[in-house]
Amino acid sequence: MYHSWGGIVLSPGLVHFLKTFVSHCDYSKVRLSIVAVSNTVRLLAPFTSNPNDLQLAIQTWRPQFKGARTFLALRSIRSYFKTDGRPNAARIVIVVTPQQSDNYFSTVSESLLLRADHVSIIGVGYGHYAPSQELLAMTGNRYRVFLTGNSYYLVYSVNPVKQLICTLSQAFKDALTTAATTTTTSTTTTTTVSTTDLGLMTTMNN
Repeated sequence: MYHSWGGIVLSPGLVHFLKTFVSHCDYSKVRLSIVAVSNTVRLLAPFTSNPNDLQLAIQTWRPQFKGARTFLALRSIRSYFKTDGRPNAARIVIVVTPQQSDNYFSTVSESLLLRADHVSIIGVGYGHYAPSQELLAMTGNRYRVFLTGNSYYLVYSVNPVKQLICTLSQAFKDALTTAATTTTTSTTTTTTVSTTDLGLMTTMNN
């Protein structure tokens, strides 16, 4: 089924990916936020553990097909994590896009700032103009970039992305535990984390 407003068609493959991803999260551990990017940055859904709210946000999304100011979105997400992120929760941003951003260098710069704040980035590119090199620069790791030829195959990225989220969350948990045990002298304190805050960022610019 095509989602259209005034003759503008929102990729059904992208919608299917978003809905499938949302429906497969473990909300006893995960909070998810959805951000849409064009010339503007719009928070479609704030951090929540309610999948119904997320599905509604996807269903009522009115896309803007102008620009891909990804760097502004990354800047906003970085600020959002600082104000609304949970202490000791793993923080991960998933960037889903069919094209390169409007400003490559600003986008990469904002990505580096996010990663310096211990926010991991996963890149999901689709279509003929999927920005593989930009996503690689953003994530800093080719194993954190997933590419597919068109939006209809995006859904097959859901499980690999979920597995990577689990790996990154566990690595963050192990790092916190190690830091806690090595900095404690008189008593042994173990800090564990079993929660993850996810920012799902998507652009749609055909």
